[in-house]
Amino acid sequence: MSSVSPRVVPRSARRAGWIAALGFVGLLMFTGCTSSTKGASSTPENTSASVTTAASVTTAAPGSGTPSATSNADIMTTVVTFGKLSQQHTTSPVSYPQTPPVGGPHSLVWQTCGFYDKQVANEHAVHSMEHGSVWIAYDPSLPVDQIAFLKTLVPGQDHLLITPYAGLPAPMVASAWSTQLRIPVFDPAALKAFIAKYEQGPQTPEPGATCAGGIGTPVIAP
Repeated sequence: MSSVSPRVVPRSARRAGWIAALGFVGLLMFTGCTSSTKGASSTPENTSASVTTAASVTTAAPGSGTPSATSNADIMTTVVTFGKLSQQHTTSPVSYPQTPPVGGPHSLVWQTCGFYDKQVANEHAVHSMEHGSVWIAYDPSLPVDQIAFLKTLVPGQDHLLITPYAGLPAPMVASAWSTQLRIPVFDPAALKAFIAKYEQGPQTPEPGATCAGGIGTPVIAP
């Protein structure tokens, strides 16, 4: 029997075979990766776009589309001013554009300041505001405890007029000359803030004028 000599593969051929094998494996891996990513979004995920911070949240009043007032500081931002108004004296009834009025022609006699349990004439109350008084008009049907609170505001405040008023646009309306704040819910802090700012405040046409000795006798005097 003749012997068969083993075939010797040249080193260069072996190297070429290994390179070809590695290339084939690489091709398979590349194909698998590309097929697994089909249908995936090519846009990088932006997680920050879906984050809402507490500071960016604003509570809106139902159906209003505007922020609701949650503190007396918020309510004070709803104060309305009406510019320069007539200070003319008159003996005739006046039809005022605001309810209650905030200024304009008025009686020669002011309303004596204090707490009243009956409605007073607009023309006298307007004169009181000309002297720097704050006029708090309240719905006569307010709860007893809220009316009791209003009474506690009078002592020590010699330019504060508090009266019932039929047909108000809110349960309470605080007014000073050319200035008004509607108070939709009972808010003692807002009432006190308005009084502190506008009683004999910078809006007063006749600062220093008295609110005593006019017409009427209040149930509770300053």
